[in-house]
Amino acid sequence: MAATSETLPHLFDVVRARYPESLGPERWYLIAASALITNSDPSNLGQLWVYLINQPEYKSLEKRKTLNTRLREFLLKQWITIGVPKVAVALFSLIKEEQTGDADLNFTKQSTALTPANRAQGERYLAHLYTQEQMTTMWTSWGQNFEWLTKDVVYGMFWGDHTVLDTVDTQLINYTAIVSQGLEVTVRTHLKGLSNMGLNVEEIEGVTKCGEIIAKWAGVDTAGWPDVKGIAADFEKK
Repeated sequence: MAATSETLPHLFDVVRARYPESLGPERWYLIAASALITNSDPSNLGQLWVYLINQPEYKSLEKRKTLNTRLREFLLKQWITIGVPKVAVALFSLIKEEQTGDADLNFTKQSTALTPANRAQGERYLAHLYTQEQMTTMWTSWGQNFEWLTKDVVYGMFWGDHTVLDTVDTQLINYTAIVSQGLEVTVRTHLKGLSNMGLNVEEIEGVTKCGEIIAKWAGVDTAGWPDVKGIAADFEKK
């Protein structure tokens, strides 16, 4: 399947069919969006939006608005994980395809601030990924600036904000973006996070496969992608 805009609807059909249904109906497109922006032209996100709003479940304006809010929140979080240049292009492509009334353009982050409560929010998220001993070692070597950036900004303000996307939603998009970049060290950490949040090995394998389908469509070599079962087995030994 060649990476062209004409093949995108078929690609989305394939990913949707491979997605683990046990994770619920509102997460497959977040996983697809994460892999799509990471591994292909980020402007393809606009075509994912077009595909979605042509599905029966998103025909009403109310459903489209909810869907749009979830995708825009996804982009806010991926500003951190994937990076501003790619995500900005993805946002432009979404805006291009939106219809009047689809997007809530009001400011909704009034309560977000660098407070002790925000730091605690980030620390709760981090606890899914690291033991206390691991975090102590990290902060000792990373230094206070990176501890602040990680706890207060990345995990506190962005990933730990669950007003629109919940913890599992957020971890799924982060894991997919990281595995799509073939970053083994951080893949292991975020795979463990999914496991600690209650996903089983088969579900994590299914999510990984969805990302792999998109990567292969985009011409990305996935030979070095992690063996989910092997990593899970390593966790069980420890």
